[in-house]
Amino acid sequence: MRIVHIGHRDTAGSGYSLCHAINKLTKHRAVNVRFIDSYMRYPTLLNGGSLSRETLRRILYKADCVHFHINVAPFFTSLRLDPKKFRDKTTLVYYHGTPLRNFKEKLTAEADEYLPDHITTVSTPDLLKYVKNSVWLPICRSFQEISEAYGKTAKDRKAINSFARKKTVVFGHATSNVEKHGSRLFFHALTDVIRGNMRVRSSIIINTPWDACLRKMATFDVALGEAKLGVMQLTQVEAAIFKIPVVSLLTPETKKLYEKLVGEAPPVVSWKDQGDLEEKLYVLAERADVRKLLGSQMYEYAKKLHDEEAVVHRYLSILNLKS
Repeated sequence: MRIVHIGHRDTAGSGYSLCHAINKLTKHRAVNVRFIDSYMRYPTLLNGGSLSRETLRRILYKADCVHFHINVAPFFTSLRLDPKKFRDKTTLVYYHGTPLRNFKEKLTAEADEYLPDHITTVSTPDLLKYVKNSVWLPICRSFQEISEAYGKTAKDRKAINSFARKKTVVFGHATSNVEKHGSRLFFHALTDVIRGNMRVRSSIIINTPWDACLRKMATFDVALGEAKLGVMQLTQVEAAIFKIPVVSLLTPETKKLYEKLVGEAPPVVSWKDQGDLEEKLYVLAERADVRKLLGSQMYEYAKKLHDEEAVVHRYLSILNLKS
């Protein structure tokens, strides 16, 4: 089967990672196309090569399966696509969190208009409630490739730290939006923890390109994930690849949802209030054995759901295909 993923920017690498995994692990062939500008004038391929709009239309019409990321309408209007040419194809629409939460009616209505028989997939389980008959497709990452590419950074820092009289514990937080992810709660808690422990320092990453973000994240001892939505997002998954313990809000509703879908909730460090959060950060700062245990648990949990082999298997089952 010929599969085309098409999206805007793909800054988180969702389309890239899944296409790369499909090509590596199956007999099917996948191409990832993204637009690097807001006006959708310049489509580029997975390997960075540029495409003409006419060539892109030809690729889409020849594909057996087309997978749209987030928003359908701009692709049809900007590229002047004929909806009739997609009636005999398998089509998917993959929704990510913020766009679906904020523009559910608009996005779903447009998808139904252009692709009446499409399959709806979502990136996190809490989004299932927004679209009827949707399917959760976990974020795809190659645990082995990321660990090999960026793990050396973590090993180098730990080697340097081993010579220090007082080892530094790095609490890191990566976010694209401080307000959306409740980052200020972490900032306030960390201020008090750092004030009470000279060995603790913070590392904050905001709106940083994916490659640079992973390189810096590999140096964390503790990852501060998400403090508002209560779901396991991309940065928590990537922290788990490096066996880093994750501090992240897990609401009772989301906990029950994970237990229902996969049998258990993510082994993140959650909290009841600000005082409880600070107390748990103090424990993580002082106890290397606790950090190691929680990091290993996060790795095993995330690998079962988000490693490329698991995600590709789930993806093909959604499409009713064999590898």
